[in-house]
Amino acid sequence: MNIVDNKKNIAGISFWDFKFIIESCFNIDIYRYLNDEIKLTPGQERTLEDIINRYRQGDCLEYLVGKSNFFGLDLDINTDVLIPRPETEILVEALLRHTETKPDAKILEVGTGSGNICTAVGVNRPLSKIYSVDISGQALDLARQNIAKYGLKNVFLIHSSMFSCFKPDCFDVIVSNPPYVERGYLRTCRNLRYEPQIALDGGIAGCDFIRRIIMYAGRYLKNKGLLLFEIGYNHRQAVSRIIADSEFNLIEVIKDYAGIDRFILCSKAQAWKN
Repeated sequence: MNIVDNKKNIAGISFWDFKFIIESCFNIDIYRYLNDEIKLTPGQERTLEDIINRYRQGDCLEYLVGKSNFFGLDLDINTDVLIPRPETEILVEALLRHTETKPDAKILEVGTGSGNICTAVGVNRPLSKIYSVDISGQALDLARQNIAKYGLKNVFLIHSSMFSCFKPDCFDVIVSNPPYVERGYLRTCRNLRYEPQIALDGGIAGCDFIRRIIMYAGRYLKNKGLLLFEIGYNHRQAVSRIIADSEFNLIEVIKDYAGIDRFILCSKAQAWKN
């Protein structure tokens, strides 16, 4: 009995993962498929078996399917970018919350990746202009696909290293999910072996890129501008010390779904009043 024949009892894969494969790869409602209202073609059956077998062997499901869900969006994904994490939705929620009184904010994202953050912000802040930079041309190519999928005209992608192509004092908000994984951990963690190392490697202590962002972001933020970024699970104290030596004021530390300090909000001079 092959995988498709035994579709109601597939060992080694959860129902939700199976649902994701069926609906993402074949655009078929999982319940209609399980009730035999819709059948796969022989070619689709072979594709399904291949994906499930490779997933059982440890390949990343999102890379196998080429899709990911983020903030209610359907995004294309490939191995040139990180798989968007559910907790990063909290970063977007915080940005949207703190720009409620300024819906036309000019926003810079450092590190485009798949375009998950800039696409989510662009959809939810149609009056804002969002500029997103990445050093990877391949990542930007994928992000363009995701932005085009939602017809966004307020998101602008730029092939650049961090802030090098911008004028001073021009942004209301800078947001980033930078590389922050400690290099030693990255070398031993099998769960991250398929993802682009350049988007993960935060240096020996994991704070190299975070330090650079804090060091240079103030030059490109307007007075009272906000800096919002993601950090590693054990970085709060180190990042707080870096902020204390900078021109920023720490405003808020936001926890992820596991209750871990994961996001930092700080301001240049004085924060906006919401």
